[in-house]
Amino acid sequence: MLRSSPGAVTLHFADRLNPDFTTIVVSDSIQRRASDASPAIKGDTAVLTLGEPLPNGVYTIAYRTVSVDGHVVQGSYRFTLADPAKPAAITEASAPAPAAITSAPKSRTLGPIADLTGGVVAAACAGVFVHRRRKARPRRA
Repeated sequence: MLRSSPGAVTLHFADRLNPDFTTIVVSDSIQRRASDASPAIKGDTAVLTLGEPLPNGVYTIAYRTVSVDGHVVQGSYRFTLADPAKPAAITEASAPAPAAITSAPKSRTLGPIADLTGGVVAAACAGVFVHRRRKARPRRA
């Protein structure tokens, strides 16, 4: 538990990081991002500057990176900010839902098997189309 808001999140890794493939996201209990900044990368260290002080609450730090050797590392952890000088935290139950989220239809994905099946069906249809088209053309002598 933290008693004051951090100004940045610093993560250290075992290997040197690839800046093009490193993300850090800090979000509150209702999944609002605490910062839209990109992390600064130097060697094996990534630093995400938060900017404004965070209000009290529970936060999740999620990270994903690909080291220069191609190894993927990802994970997340939580921390609680409980600054006695600040008001109580906003929780999921007390937070108003944004209109765009509540009125948007929920998207459904069918998963990788359905995606693969759809791709196979599309390829088969294309093959039949090409075969029939070649058959229908008159041959030149």
